[in-house]
Amino acid sequence: MKFVFTFLLYIALFSGSDRATGSGDPTQFDGPLTFDQCLDRVLSMNAHLTSARFQALAAEETIRHAKAWPEPGIGIAAENVAEEGSDDAWDSAEMVYGITASIEPFGARRARIREATAISSAAACDLETARLDLITETVRRFVDARLADDQLDLAVQAEELTKEMSDSAGRRAEAGRVSPMEADRAAAEYSLIAMERRRAERNRTAARDSLASLWNGSGADIPGLIDDAALHVSPPPDDTAVIPHIESNPDLKRWDAELDRHNAAVLAASSLTFPAIELGGSVRRQNATGDSAYEAGVTITLPFFSRGRSAVRAAALTRDASLADKQTARVELETEARRLCSELRGLFAEISELRDITAPAAARVHEAVLEGFRQGKFGYLDSLEARRALIDSGNRRMNASAEYRKRLAELDRICGGRLGTMGFNRKETSYE
Repeated sequence: MKFVFTFLLYIALFSGSDRATGSGDPTQFDGPLTFDQCLDRVLSMNAHLTSARFQALAAEETIRHAKAWPEPGIGIAAENVAEEGSDDAWDSAEMVYGITASIEPFGARRARIREATAISSAAACDLETARLDLITETVRRFVDARLADDQLDLAVQAEELTKEMSDSAGRRAEAGRVSPMEADRAAAEYSLIAMERRRAERNRTAARDSLASLWNGSGADIPGLIDDAALHVSPPPDDTAVIPHIESNPDLKRWDAELDRHNAAVLAASSLTFPAIELGGSVRRQNATGDSAYEAGVTITLPFFSRGRSAVRAAALTRDASLADKQTARVELETEARRLCSELRGLFAEISELRDITAPAAARVHEAVLEGFRQGKFGYLDSLEARRALIDSGNRRMNASAEYRKRLAELDRICGGRLGTMGFNRKETSYE
């Protein structure tokens, strides 16, 4: 299983490494980008996610290192070199050739492997956390970029409409049908709307730059964005359906890995209560006579100072603290999930009312007032108020829809992507 994990992780890492480093000209686009295309680019080229993959691979290697047995040692020594009365310095020397081997305390190797496995599991959770965080951030920035596109379109339409009304007010003032002040008011309003349109253009540029920065690109290279999500906003999930999915949150799973690591620390500390043993053997050869002698020995540590028992207590207390921290983290996640569900219900109700009641009514009023203004039945202030109500209803609906989708992504992030919403419904390799 571990081999399969490593093999798949290497494929995931190095299949995207060329794109992450910029080979293949990633700035080339065949047309407007959908969300899935943006997400593919982010997941394959984001440097932070690449770093998390390397960290997971490095943690996997620590397991192999932990499984290794202690290395034996060899020693060569010369004694009685250049003894007094000897013609040759090496004639009186005694050569000692030895080998030593350490026997780890009972349970030490098992604790080391268990700790390395826990560290690897924590790194896998960190990788999944980085992936889910990146998906959530991609949803936020893509939705913001699409919102900026829609707001620019709305600003352009408002500018065109205001231009038409300003020109009409100017012609009516020249004909003496209305006061010149009304024409000045229309010209001033057109100037303000033009400034809003230019601000909307800058906002769109900034939003696209922010989105493209996730794959180290530039917003100027994005030809356009297509919102491939369903136009209909589905009702938000219920709290009771969301809470069970919190157990899939990688941040919560990481606490399980931390508890395993602390349990391994307790096991490692318990092994210190057992003596460490070192075996040794050597051959002693006298150069003067050519005789050889064999020696063997054993060294055993004496646990006089109770360091092992103190270490066990400290490790156990640290483990209990981590267990309390996990419970706190779960409560915080449940509280955040309930808050997001409440916000989603409020946003859904607002979107429904804006879509079904406010926007159609504002559109009907604006159309009637605009037609009356053209016929001279309504003044400029009436038409201005109707236009503002129409634009305001459109802006409110777009903002509410964008906030709804971003909050839904945050909720799915808390649930570990188990809700299958925008961006989280992808079939990804599991790193658990």
